[in-house]
Amino acid sequence: MMPEQINQPDVWVMLRITSKLVPAKPVYKILAGWYDIWKLNSGCTSVRTDGDYYVFTGSSGSRYRCHENLYCTNYLTGSVLTDLQENMTTSTIQLMPETTNFLELDYER
Repeated sequence: MMPEQINQPDVWVMLRITSKLVPAKPVYKILAGWYDIWKLNSGCTSVRTDGDYYVFTGSSGSRYRCHENLYCTNYLTGSVLTDLQENMTTSTIQLMPETTNFLELDYER
């Protein structure tokens, strides 16, 4: 059995994605960045804390261990976020504020 992989990004932000067709239930996704790559998770289903980290579990089973003080974008993820916001026609993408209490969001879909 392979050990479970946990993504630990250099920077991260949470996006609230709301479908214009079904606006009642938003999906929360982690936009994670490293020096030269980025990932957008499948959608958060739960979160817990681990010291100064949030550990988010996605609907695909992936896990992201995100340091509370690294909530920001870098050149790459900032560009990706802008592209997503400008080109998404069926959904609205909102960057969650840094002051968000991520433990209290409703991740259940």
